[in-house]
Amino acid sequence: MKTMNFENLVIMHRINNNTLYMSNALAGEVGEIANCVKKLEIIKHLEDNDIEPNITFEEVEVKLVEELGDALFYLTALALHYGCPLEKIMVNQAGKLNQQSIDYGRNFLK
Repeated sequence: MKTMNFENLVIMHRINNNTLYMSNALAGEVGEIANCVKKLEIIKHLEDNDIEPNITFEEVEVKLVEELGDALFYLTALALHYGCPLEKIMVNQAGKLNQQSIDYGRNFLK
């Protein structure tokens, strides 16, 4: 899916333009992501020690994808509210990462 198509979906489905709501919702989703990562690490640790976890790695991965999508929704809604399309954010971030790579002796975006 292209970023513009996703942005259009977000515009159609966002509940309101309340930035406090959107930022709090984003923070909540980031907490859910952290919880999934915690569970994935626990499952790996249990499996490494031949202990059967009560939930599978794959089940938590499905939940992680859902939570990442929810976070992306609220992040996109906030970005669009303040006039920052995803493409602009991605280009800006790529430039920052490239500068960091140059600082460390590599240039990935030649």
